[in-house]
Amino acid sequence: MESDKRKILLLYGSAGAGHETACRAIEGEIRSLGFEGEIHVVDVLKYMPSIIADIFSKGYLFVASKVPWLWYALYERKSNLYRFKPPSSLQNVFWKIVLRRFNRYLIKERPNYIISTYFTSSWAAGRYKKVHNPRCEVATVVTDYGLHPVWLVPGQGRYFVAVEDNVTELAEFEWYTGVCKAKIKSVGIPIEKRFIVAKDKKALREKYGFDSRLFTVLVLAGVYGIDHIEAIVEVLLKCRSQLQLFLVARKNFSINDRLKKNLADRGFVYKTFGKIDFIEDLMAMADVAITKTGGLASTECLASGLPLLVYLPYPGQEERNSALFLERGAGMRIFQLESLPNKIDMLATDKERYQAMVRAAKAIANHNAAKEIANVVLGDLKGK
Repeated sequence: MESDKRKILLLYGSAGAGHETACRAIEGEIRSLGFEGEIHVVDVLKYMPSIIADIFSKGYLFVASKVPWLWYALYERKSNLYRFKPPSSLQNVFWKIVLRRFNRYLIKERPNYIISTYFTSSWAAGRYKKVHNPRCEVATVVTDYGLHPVWLVPGQGRYFVAVEDNVTELAEFEWYTGVCKAKIKSVGIPIEKRFIVAKDKKALREKYGFDSRLFTVLVLAGVYGIDHIEAIVEVLLKCRSQLQLFLVARKNFSINDRLKKNLADRGFVYKTFGKIDFIEDLMAMADVAITKTGGLASTECLASGLPLLVYLPYPGQEERNSALFLERGAGMRIFQLESLPNKIDMLATDKERYQAMVRAAKAIANHNAAKEIANVVLGDLKGK
């Protein structure tokens, strides 16, 4: 039997981990459906001049977390779809130059299908299709729940979006993207299978040696540093409820001795975690998550049935994600840490309210998003 010669490229930008995670989830589903051709997962930033790539990756993380007012200004400056205008000729020339090496890579690889989870790679893929390979299929996966005009790029064949509102919004711009409403599919945000496999919370807590009876809070706040985590713990000590805490950062850490003593005095169970490969188990064991609202991480929590207590989301896209979670009843906003104990105690004691939030969380996260995308992609390839 002749080997499958078809090639799929999954493109992302390493500005945060979410774009790559979405690509990996889609890759896994395409493989599970029997595709035997080549699949390459590619970081578009590695093909850009280093100074530009650093601005998009390190610069984004620094500005969004350390100078949020500046990121808000940059994001909101042209965020209104109603006022959208195509980029100027000068802007297009700039991106042609910046993405020149990446364009050469696409010409060399000559893929049959490109799936992009990052707006810059979507622009490059659309141009490649138009100029070099009209037979190549191109699809963009929007990895947030709100739609910003940067996702509007020409030369696309399909869009996969998080919610139905995005379909209506994008359909208005067929004149620019080339994508009609029938080719825009609301699927949710694709996440890996490990976050959607049903787990027994009690059995899992017993496996890891945690208390199966205590209301458990997952704190995902590592991007803000250990001081930030300690501030949250300090406030949680004021809760009336007995708690179990999972404290997660990007590297191994230890909270200060005074907090350790206070936690022991209150009878709180806690565990700190650095970089781990079993975050899906922590989500399955927890009852609620304190987090900002990146598209992928939030969806992973929601798929695990975790109501979100949203604290210090990045301005712009994360604020929009947060707004949707609150609108759908899957989260609460923490503007001041002092309000956190009241909300935790309410969720720990009001079972009806808590279960309503759990149901709302699961309703937002489409467990089949990656598979739905994979099915459409393979259907497109079969029809060629």
